[in-house]
Amino acid sequence: MVDEVSALNTAVKMIQEGIRPPVVYAATGLAKQKLRQMYQEIHGKPAIRGRVPETAHRRLKSFMAVMDATLFFRIYKDLAGHKLFRVMDSNLMIDAYRLYKESVAVHRIDATTAWFLARDLGEKTIEIRRCRLCNNEYLYDKRSDFMQTCLLCRT
Repeated sequence: MVDEVSALNTAVKMIQEGIRPPVVYAATGLAKQKLRQMYQEIHGKPAIRGRVPETAHRRLKSFMAVMDATLFFRIYKDLAGHKLFRVMDSNLMIDAYRLYKESVAVHRIDATTAWFLARDLGEKTIEIRRCRLCNNEYLYDKRSDFMQTCLLCRT
């Protein structure tokens, strides 16, 4: 019972931020139809249907989006600490995403992208690297043209 209430609370927070039901399902395990209905009730319209790109690197399609993803990562890391690489906490991810939104005038990443980024960091499909030149941490994914060098000095 407590787990289901916790999952429902997490689902509500995720859907309020616009995360699509298939991603909320992956995070909570709640029934897909219930999640679609919840999305409709919260947003007043049905969720967009269709495939969701399932990795952060496929969703980060510009240098500026990667910069925002890096800002989100830093906020998430500050909230999650070492837990960041051990377990995916969707509540912490939403809290970090909300802080990210408060920090920037233009949101270049959405909550779904933030969720995939948090998941990929935990699964280590995206790495955190430290620049040899400026010592800045940056997101690295060999599959992305925008995530192979330091964002500050581009080395």
